[in-house]
Amino acid sequence: MLCEYRDFNEIAGAPFGVAWPQLAHLIAATPLFVKASQQAGQQGRLRFDPVATNRHLVAGLSGLGWQDRVQLPALVGPFGTAVDFALGGIVLEVQFSNYPFFANNVIRAAALWRARGTVADHPVAGLLVLAARGDLPSANSSLYYEQANRQLALLVDQGIVTVPVRLVGLGWAVGETTAILSTYADARSRTLHRSEQVRCRVTAVQRGFRIDRA
Repeated sequence: MLCEYRDFNEIAGAPFGVAWPQLAHLIAATPLFVKASQQAGQQGRLRFDPVATNRHLVAGLSGLGWQDRVQLPALVGPFGTAVDFALGGIVLEVQFSNYPFFANNVIRAAALWRARGTVADHPVAGLLVLAARGDLPSANSSLYYEQANRQLALLVDQGIVTVPVRLVGLGWAVGETTAILSTYADARSRTLHRSEQVRCRVTAVQRGFRIDRA
């Protein structure tokens, strides 16, 4: 996959220097995962598959020494129980789900940063957030990178968030490519029924991209 990113607050120090190159390399090696839409009026059209993409990232990051589903300290208990990944003080959140969860995850990282709290026995040194770019066709209500960018800019400008953050947008290039098409047990299931490689064509349209079987 391709990625772009924007930094908020000062990104510096050894933790980012270790965590970011690993993550960037993994993103570059990540294939395009797609699934058929079940939304009204869109049935059968290919969409970005967040479940399969997340599964791929979990496997890749675990092999690089990242801890997943790391428990949060009681200090930020009202904001959830665990972060997606952590490595040496860097918290990584993969935000492919509904957009309200983004602010929740950013604010709890900011609270830990201010309180010098720890995750996986390391003081929180910064936050990495992954989101799909808005030009990738996705399910309604999914967070997209451009939207997260605007939300985070407001939180930083208002002095609410002071933790160093790198916001990363995942995308794909126009043209033909080999994608991995996943089929699930039912529309709401995360249980994989079938996975196959298919040839796809990514085309620029009026609002973002369109993905079709080639």
